[in-house]
Amino acid sequence: MRSEESPASTTSQEVIAVHAAQDGARYERQPSRLEMKKLLLTGIAALFQATGAAHATEDGCAVVLKTPDGFLNVRAKPKMGSRILKRLKPGETILDDSAQGDEKGNWVHVYVRPGRPNPIWGWVYHRFIVEVDCDELDRKQ
Repeated sequence: MRSEESPASTTSQEVIAVHAAQDGARYERQPSRLEMKKLLLTGIAALFQATGAAHATEDGCAVVLKTPDGFLNVRAKPKMGSRILKRLKPGETILDDSAQGDEKGNWVHVYVRPGRPNPIWGWVYHRFIVEVDCDELDRKQ
């Protein structure tokens, strides 16, 4: 914009064109609100598919071992301070999957109460479970 021109005589389109020419950039039409909502929902759906896949399948079975407290806490997140969702007794069977809880692999993602009302997905500390063959458990029951 030239300094001798009055700001009132310049339109917003002219200002955008001047800035675009100065920046070497191309300005295109902004997406509508509907287009933005569709884009947002598509992104959320993709995120659920990417992260939700681990929550949809179980990879194996595990049995709860004896703990110092006499129970194993199933937590909402893979950390000690996280909310406790359920307490499991030694000998209880749970399903686990390959979701990674932390860099050290100390936490295992588990599915508790499959086939019953209110199943729970949560995290347990790996030291207090032992992996078992699901087929063996089915034969014993």
